[in-house]
Amino acid sequence: MASEQPASLEIAKERVTAKFRNARVMLRRNHPQPPAMALEEIKRLTGIVEPADPCGTLLGIEGEAVRVYFAHSGGLIEAGIHSFDFRTRNRRPPKDPVNAVLPFLHSMLMKQAVVSAMAVGFEPYKGFHYLPR
Repeated sequence: MASEQPASLEIAKERVTAKFRNARVMLRRNHPQPPAMALEEIKRLTGIVEPADPCGTLLGIEGEAVRVYFAHSGGLIEAGIHSFDFRTRNRRPPKDPVNAVLPFLHSMLMKQAVVSAMAVGFEPYKGFHYLPR
């Protein structure tokens, strides 16, 4: 199924739509002052996922939504009376503590997801969103 482009595209669209909806929920519920413009932009981008074709277009839409989300995600991270100064995503090398911990946590989550997928018989290296050329 991963090699069947129409089916893969539909699965990728569902995943991206769910990701966008979750991003909006996270901002609305956990940001001290939910940014209305960011919420509207992510909602707008969610609306153009369905007609997107091919996967390259979908990747561009996803990248734009991720940029909007990360531009406002600093308000989601607070520790006691300290707020992290998180303005943008950066890497290689990370320039602040939040950007340093994100890839670490992502790799731990990815390891657990791969182990869980393999435990139930799935092939974790076949994808639906990032197709081979």
